[in-house]
Amino acid sequence: MGLAASRIGDQFQQRCTVPILGMGSPNVFVNQLAHGTLGKQTIPYLEIVPCPKCCLTYVSPFITGSAKVFVNQISSSALANLDLGITGTFPLIKGSPNVFIV
Repeated sequence: MGLAASRIGDQFQQRCTVPILGMGSPNVFVNQLAHGTLGKQTIPYLEIVPCPKCCLTYVSPFITGSAKVFVNQISSSALANLDLGITGTFPLIKGSPNVFIV
């Protein structure tokens, strides 16, 4: 079984605030929401930065995706795929309830 497909509005693991996917495909939709792909970014959120414990407004891109499923020739993203923050990677934790990516 595959992983839940990503969509605009889906949530990532919490940082200082919860990152939300803010970009998606212009012509491929999952549950009527634009589908996320490699390189698509979050809306601005508060990212963890050392100082010793501070937050900074940031946007982060998907850096992992499917090796088998492509949208507009770009790797499709799904649950557990990673975004790259300032202090490391973090996974998508919410996706489509009924569309899955392998």
